Amino acid sequence: MKGLLQTLASVIPITDSFRHDLEKVAITMSLPKFHHLVEAPKVPAFVYFLERGFAITYIYENGKKQIEKFWRGGQPIILTHSFCKQQPSLQFLQLMETSEVIHLNYADIGNLLANHPTIAKLYQSILLDYLKQTEDRLRDHQQLAAHERHKKLLEQFPGIEQIVPQEYIASYLGVTPQSLSRIKKTRAR
Repeated sequence: MKGLLQTLASVIPITDSFRHDLEKVAITMSLPKFHHLVEAPKVPAFVYFLERGFAITYIYENGKKQIEKFWRGGQPIILTHSFCKQQPSLQFLQLMETSEVIHLNYADIGNLLANHPTIAKLYQSILLDYLKQTEDRLRDHQQLAAHERHKKLLEQFPGIEQIVPQEYIASYLGVTPQSLSRIKKTRAR
């Protein structure tokens, strides 16, 4: 819970009342590598906080896994559209290593928002953060060459190549695995 409370406190002041109510409903679990937190087409029941670990979000497109996002420890995870609207998700959310995950269900989030209106700012901050990340990724795909996107990914997620299969990294970057191999060979020179 310490990491979650620190992350929350960086956005809003944490009152003792809010901390107490949060601790009553938050469920912390140690989950194994490759565990799915969400599988399409289920409705996401939880918002997650990745206390420790690494996760990916992906969809299937034309029968192939298309990686959409990487998540590292210390980040809140919400499949924004399907969770907020409580609609079936197109996305899968999978852990890539043994992880410590905090779960908050939809009803408990609603109760926390109702009983602590100041945390609406936190919810808004998380959603705006996701919007910015999405816009940045789109801009990167439009303006950066594949080798520049690869370099940026390695800077954002140090050690990712030891956690995530190369074909997932290639998918995220929008290149073939062969192209990624060429990029890596060029970088190694």
